[in-house]
Amino acid sequence: MHLYKTRPSKTAVALVKAKAVRRLKPGTKPTVLLNYGSIKPLPNFTGRYLNTPQAVNNASCKIRTFELLTSADVPTVPWTTNRDEALEWITKNKAMVVARTLTRASSGRGAHFTDNPDLLVNAPLYTKYVKKQAEYRVNVAFGTIINIRQKRRRTDFEGEVDNLCRSHNNGWVFCSEGVDKSNETLRSLGINSISALGLDFGAVDIIYNAYFNSFYVLEVNSAPGMEGETLTNFIEALKNAI
Repeated sequence: MHLYKTRPSKTAVALVKAKAVRRLKPGTKPTVLLNYGSIKPLPNFTGRYLNTPQAVNNASCKIRTFELLTSADVPTVPWTTNRDEALEWITKNKAMVVARTLTRASSGRGAHFTDNPDLLVNAPLYTKYVKKQAEYRVNVAFGTIINIRQKRRRTDFEGEVDNLCRSHNNGWVFCSEGVDKSNETLRSLGINSISALGLDFGAVDIIYNAYFNSFYVLEVNSAPGMEGETLTNFIEALKNAI
């Protein structure tokens, strides 16, 4: 099995070092490709993909992700491509809206938060901000849960912590300690989200709202960063799948 990627990835390097996959070198004729985040097919490849380029595209395009999750009855944060509807969320529901000017981005890039209708920028995608008491990442590989972690504040972060956009650069990290990994709702949402997008593996970001006692899927990652327990479990799941 060979590794296929079109962007740098520390996890991809770790998989090669662990001898879980081999590097794809010029002239190689692979039969199985572990596709780590590429939406472009490998020219002339007729073998088996683990995460097809089409499935990766489903995950990397936020609009396509929401369309497929909604069709599969997976609960997501409210979303729309209609600016007028997003304006109504602000004016009628007194909600905060996230205008997403980039539909293929991570770490909060292209996300503009506002509850002021005069400041709502034009964007291809809008989501209604849902207050969260907890945020989780559910890693799934080949139909099984390989880890569940909760996003928490970094203890070593010296900047101003952003509670709206909880990215690593804003002072947040995923942690395993003290997380209830037996939660059936989290587990089923993770597996169903990966299945809805046609992926073999990935990581599903899910928030929890205590007032409504509900979970909502935010996004799905087809090339998630993995280390430690998550990486070890993924390698084991990969061996079993092959």
